[in-house]
Amino acid sequence: MKGQLQAVFLAVAMASLLPTVAPAAQARECRVAAPAQGGHWSWRLIDGRKCWYSGKAQISKALLRWPAASLIASSAMSFPLSGNAACTAD
Repeated sequence: MKGQLQAVFLAVAMASLLPTVAPAAQARECRVAAPAQGGHWSWRLIDGRKCWYSGKAQISKALLRWPAASLIASSAMSFPLSGNAACTAD
């Protein structure tokens, strides 16, 4: 009985030392290229393009996102409009 009580006390003491809330991971915005100034930059392939972000650690792709303006430009480049294109109905 005394051994069980000591084990329970030890488990409670260890649990109280653990943080109650883990810090939430922050989403990071992608850059098209790493800046010229110092610091360490890493990249992951997101949507077929190199997504540059600051830091050494390889973070989850779910935490990386392109800025809204970059997404619009990317979509426009994927579907270029030609001045010679014509819409015809058969």
